[in-house]
Amino acid sequence: SSGINAEWPLRPGATEKELLTDLKNKYLRALADGENVRNRAKKELENSKIFSIQSFAKDMLPVSDVLEKALESVPESERSSKVLANLYEGVSLTHSQLHQVCHFQLHSLFYLK
Repeated sequence: SSGINAEWPLRPGATEKELLTDLKNKYLRALADGENVRNRAKKELENSKIFSIQSFAKDMLPVSDVLEKALESVPESERSSKVLANLYEGVSLTHSQLHQVCHFQLHSLFYLK
């Protein structure tokens, strides 16, 4: 709070220089308060963006788990079959792309096995 005094213009015995100094100090405090409000709003916006991204990445973890289970369900011996090889490759690419987009580790989300 800037401590603005409602009686400021009527302060008895104040010289013009004191009033000018008082006015200058209040003006500088008001500028600083405005800058603080801008900085807080900017920080809150950054935090909001980070939280949104982390929430999205967290929501995508089960999708990644399902894709990983699909990859694990195709035995290596069966991957030579053209149909299963194509399916396995598609699921593998989707799984990799999901990890590139969500940046799980960047947002401190790790697999627990």
